[in-house]
Amino acid sequence: MKTSNFDLSSALKDGVISFNINDLHPDDVLALARMTGHHDQFLDAIIASNSPSLAASYAVNVLNAPHPILEKIACKDAYSAYSYASGIGGPSDATRLSASKSPSSALSYAKYVDKEPHTVTAQGVLQTETYREDYRTWVSESTQQKKAMLDSITQYREVNELLNAR
Repeated sequence: MKTSNFDLSSALKDGVISFNINDLHPDDVLALARMTGHHDQFLDAIIASNSPSLAASYAVNVLNAPHPILEKIACKDAYSAYSYASGIGGPSDATRLSASKSPSSALSYAKYVDKEPHTVTAQGVLQTETYREDYRTWVSESTQQKKAMLDSITQYREVNELLNAR
């Protein structure tokens, strides 16, 4: 089997391969960007597509960094807003509000992005009994875990004070 030393990214940069980015489907642009890395023309094509899922995926999988325009596009869809925030690694008011338009995304956002209850995500789960109960259970378990942690910290302080008193 013959192997190739062909570097697609270099070929694109050097102009060895050329194509009209507008002739590509946005999904193909994302796939090409994943293979070759970020190029401004890829970002422009993703932005032009105005697709929430592609915007979130490009920010998470290609840029690996927040991007204000991609965040705004991702926030047009609840799950894409959650994906953007969880993949980039941080909550924002815009992504939280958008994710909370869907009960499942609101619950996931609270658990995996905020990692604590928030009134906006709580309001997002009120639409359905199942997600409201899941949220309530999660809050109860989180509260118990935090109480146990505080009890443990208190125990350590008491022991430390006892040991330092002598």
